[in-house]
Amino acid sequence: MRILTTILYILVGKSQALYPLSLERLWSKIDVNGAIERFVNGVNEYYEAGGLESVLRSLEINEGTVMVPRTLVFGIEEAQASPYPVTCFRIPAVVQTSSGAILAFAEARINTCSDCAELGIAMRRSEDGGLTWGNVTWPVPPTPTGPGHEMARGGNPTVVFDSKRNNVILHFNRGMTDPDGDGHFDCIPAVDNFQIISGDEGRSWGEVSNISAYLGDSRGLLPGPGTGAYIEQEDRIMIAGHYLTAERENGRVVMYYSDDGGLTWSLSPSGRFARADEAMVAHTGGTNLTVNLRRDVTECEVCPPKAGACNCRGRAFSNDNGLTWTEMELDPQLRDPICEGSVVQIGEYTAFSNPPMSYARANLSIALSKNGGLSWDHRLRVTDEYQYTDYSSLVSGQLLVSGSQWPVAGLLWGACQHPIPMRVWCLWPTSWQIYFSRIPLDPSTFVPA
Repeated sequence: MRILTTILYILVGKSQALYPLSLERLWSKIDVNGAIERFVNGVNEYYEAGGLESVLRSLEINEGTVMVPRTLVFGIEEAQASPYPVTCFRIPAVVQTSSGAILAFAEARINTCSDCAELGIAMRRSEDGGLTWGNVTWPVPPTPTGPGHEMARGGNPTVVFDSKRNNVILHFNRGMTDPDGDGHFDCIPAVDNFQIISGDEGRSWGEVSNISAYLGDSRGLLPGPGTGAYIEQEDRIMIAGHYLTAERENGRVVMYYSDDGGLTWSLSPSGRFARADEAMVAHTGGTNLTVNLRRDVTECEVCPPKAGACNCRGRAFSNDNGLTWTEMELDPQLRDPICEGSVVQIGEYTAFSNPPMSYARANLSIALSKNGGLSWDHRLRVTDEYQYTDYSSLVSGQLLVSGSQWPVAGLLWGACQHPIPMRVWCLWPTSWQIYFSRIPLDPSTFVPA
């Protein structure tokens, strides 16, 4: 235990040398026991997978191998070039319009990388299928949005494309609350929920609209993050959001939808899933949808144990365009280190992306299903188990690019250049990067799920 504690202190010291924050202030924000437990569990996971050699490789503070081409979208250069004091970009979201333009969004956190930082939502736009990207713009600048406490904090960009109206709809939250009345403010839940709409594929944005009144007792929820679903034949926009978090009492995911292009919103009467958070929803064809949820569980009879962990994803289904939903169940095929995942429909495949490990955030992969997410047949590896990978967002539908024999997936994904050993977190804030990859769904590259 003393050796592990010493290692963590050394890592914090290295972080201090490269990021101007006092050691005492930085260390005070770290749960030492939690960090040690996560580190030890990571050691066990790597040892179980590859023995001592794998453990030693995981101690190295560098990147692993990426199996697909990638283009940097948000990184330190974009942060330094910003008119605001951006420390890092986190929480990616991506959408494709009917013309094939791709819009990539991320939280731009100000002066710190912490979850409750002041932040704006930054965007870059690609007109060539993600090969090159335009300048950073600011759909939501890092300034207060509406009245309330700390209304420059809160983000969770969640985006959907309304193909009937050719609108890009972006949801986010703002503000900090004191739900316990003890003087300790938190960004979960937020004060209010907002949307903005672009009618010209992200070149400009309309006025910010407060949609909080439609969310009932889940006002202040965190949308997504990532993407929502648009059901064209029903003219329905469907979004998942979480109020509180999976490990908190009354933490839940709720489903909400609009049948008028975002003018008004309604909560799905049965789309309420306890002890879940960070969820995404996909339209899988016809009247069918699936929602995939992050859980914090130890239900080993459902999720086969690996390296001592039983973490896996939650899921639920709807066959009436999202009005009613099945009970949430655990998906034993989708292991998860309690991290964000992304689910979309790409041609005949329901596709899900996450780092499928128990503790380490690495080994980013795309799982593929031909039955709407009931079971998963194949995987396609994006990185190896030494490349830190956490949050990811898939483009709904195949990329509108020519020259490929197979449907091409678009993936906006987060990584870290200098991960803490065992790939449990990023060593210092300037190491965060967000990339975009074009990935042909070529069956010859699939491995069994």
